[in-house]
Amino acid sequence: MEMPESAAARLSATISRSTRPPPQQAQLYHRLENGTSQTFALGHLQQSSGELWGQPARGSSIPSVKAYTGPLPAGRQGIEFTTPVLPAPNKPPRDALWYYGHQPGVTLNAQGFAVIKITVTKRVP
Repeated sequence: MEMPESAAARLSATISRSTRPPPQQAQLYHRLENGTSQTFALGHLQQSSGELWGQPARGSSIPSVKAYTGPLPAGRQGIEFTTPVLPAPNKPPRDALWYYGHQPGVTLNAQGFAVIKITVTKRVP
């Protein structure tokens, strides 16, 4: 039995809506301000450039960008940001790491730093 075109269109639209995954909210990450690797001036530069840079972690030779998952904690100084680049899997839940050569979207700049594109959503101070 063939359905009238309007009924078929409504059924198709209903099925499409029910099987489409819900839109995901952007994951928030943060870096805490400190006297060396995340200064106030660097936070300003990261906000204006839309980039977050990183060097190899201790004991590694792979350039990587490091941050914490979740929003910037209340009362703390630093930056809160989103990025379209997924962090490395299988890391501790609070750590977010992006390795050059291991995650699509992580680039290497002329100075040898790993770089990801970010959008700063909050900067304190």
